[in-house]
Amino acid sequence: MKKLLFLFFSSLPFFCINTVIAQSNQNQNRTFNSRDEILATTPLDRSIKGTPYLVDKWSNATVVFSPNHVVDRLKIKYNLYFDEVLILKSTGDSVALLNQNITSFTFEDEDKRLKKYVNKYNLPFKTPSIKNTFVQVLYSSENLIFIKVAYSKVSKAEKVQSSYSTSRNYDEYFTIAQYFILKNGLDPQEVRLNRRNLLTLYEASDKKVKSFLSKNKIDTNSEEGWAKVMAYYETL
Repeated sequence: MKKLLFLFFSSLPFFCINTVIAQSNQNQNRTFNSRDEILATTPLDRSIKGTPYLVDKWSNATVVFSPNHVVDRLKIKYNLYFDEVLILKSTGDSVALLNQNITSFTFEDEDKRLKKYVNKYNLPFKTPSIKNTFVQVLYSSENLIFIKVAYSKVSKAEKVQSSYSTSRNYDEYFTIAQYFILKNGLDPQEVRLNRRNLLTLYEASDKKVKSFLSKNKIDTNSEEGWAKVMAYYETL
């Protein structure tokens, strides 16, 4: 019976997931329309250039709703400015789900790389004081979690000082990314992705890590490079 219900939910990506799960035997056709399950999508100011979204296009995602209800093939966008996870309805409009009902969402970006964002309140270690609810997990083990925090701000119109004396007469969204290492019992440690900081992190095994970097031609300025070193260090 549970398998049949899961197949049913997966085939209804635009229905109200939380309500369908909770009341599947009573009303299987209820749509996104309850105040305790959704929020009205915050309207965008079209005069602001750029995009506030993590990915500008709708992405096919797997969303895990609390406590552990998995739904595939939902079309979503994550608004980094308003901290809203939007779901595209079959009617063409969208709704914002309550963040507290979402455990995680996973999707492929434009480069076909799989990305997983988790609700920061579900992480086992202390998290940084950040505005947005969801963070990207780049590496995770029993000992540490390596995360990326992304959020959007608006840069106001202003005169830009340059040799050409150009100016920008419009507001524009821009995305800021920060990286943190989370460990049990410790405050979050913000890191900048470069070789010196990586070696400082693993100075007790400096020679072995340096050898690994050289042998595998690791890019120490990249997320992938840091994640590979963390995975290697766990084997020592």
